[in-house]
Amino acid sequence: MPRFHKQYAEDKQVWKDSKWGLFRQRCLAQLTRMNLVPSPEPIPIFGTSLLEDKTVGSYMGKLRGFVNDFLLPNPQYDDSLVLFYPYTPKSSVTCSALAISHFTLSKFGTRGQPLKDFHDNPVLDNQGNPMLCLGGWKDPDNCFQLRSALRQVHVKAHDLVTDYTDLCEACFLLHEDDPTSGPCDSHPQFKRTRRLGNPSNTSLVADTHALIYQTYYHDKGGDQVWLFALVLARAKRAVGHGGVLLL
Repeated sequence: MPRFHKQYAEDKQVWKDSKWGLFRQRCLAQLTRMNLVPSPEPIPIFGTSLLEDKTVGSYMGKLRGFVNDFLLPNPQYDDSLVLFYPYTPKSSVTCSALAISHFTLSKFGTRGQPLKDFHDNPVLDNQGNPMLCLGGWKDPDNCFQLRSALRQVHVKAHDLVTDYTDLCEACFLLHEDDPTSGPCDSHPQFKRTRRLGNPSNTSLVADTHALIYQTYYHDKGGDQVWLFALVLARAKRAVGHGGVLLL
């Protein structure tokens, strides 16, 4: 019988103990900025999912790298970081698809080299300085493990099952200045002041991971073309209607 993870185990958290103070401070500040009140009870990172211990270990490794090595050192991603705070209200916050794409490309890049986005443009931090790649990942299966882990957090822990919708910075700034204000000119029907839905299903995340596979199996040589086609088909099934553009 496989051993299943106890969802409420206190040791299964994404932050490092040494960074808890900074993590909590930044998340509480972001909740305040979003006019959200912390939940009175913590939400388990994987919700009510019954996951084997081995699976939890793999997922936690990916999420801890994402939170501690990428989101926490870069304050421009605080609106994604706050999703992993256990007292963030359920279904109120979703992670940025752009942040997931940047982290993936950073992990598969050469450590210390400038990070470039999906379109080969430099990624800058909140001070306007070039961000550097973390490195450390070679096997493209890390992409699927990361997406699966993020899907557990969004869907199982926060019930974020709808299509992903990004926030509008103009709407957000109008709301921040005056909560009673209307939406921006581009969104006359409603203000898009926060993200909604599951970013694991977006084309950007799927295409970023397809690019990783394409690069990996191209470097392996022509005898790996059939395997590349297989993993792309697997990626399309994983994202459903989101699709993969690199075919």
